[in-house]
Amino acid sequence: MRIHIGDKNFQMDMDTSRMDKMFQVAQIHLDNRILRDSNVYAPEDAGELVGSSLRHTKPGTGEVIWKTPYAHYQYEGKAMVGVETKRPWARKHEPKEYNGKHLHYNKESAMAHWFEEAKRHHLKEWERGVEEDLNG
Repeated sequence: MRIHIGDKNFQMDMDTSRMDKMFQVAQIHLDNRILRDSNVYAPEDAGELVGSSLRHTKPGTGEVIWKTPYAHYQYEGKAMVGVETKRPWARKHEPKEYNGKHLHYNKESAMAHWFEEAKRHHLKEWERGVEEDLNG
């Protein structure tokens, strides 16, 4: 990108392509670090939840995505049941509601709000990594 700054007394042109590349590299590395560190705390049964994050996250966009039909309630750590059937396996297109019970995960390190847990443990590392990327 080129930037032109100026008025009648001062003119400056600047090529920001080097900075743009550094920011992009830092964002890609940060997204990958967040994905890796968060998935340690994500629930895993058949591995589809973690697998969905690897398929749907596009490093460099600033978004890390877990995309399965059950990702939201797994993230909240609360069980959901069909509004009509009151069963965990609701009918197709049946809305679900929380039933007041907390989920129990099979993986020892798994927990609700896994991104926040990873952030609590790794934020300083993430910041250092971005700083290193931006300082060349």
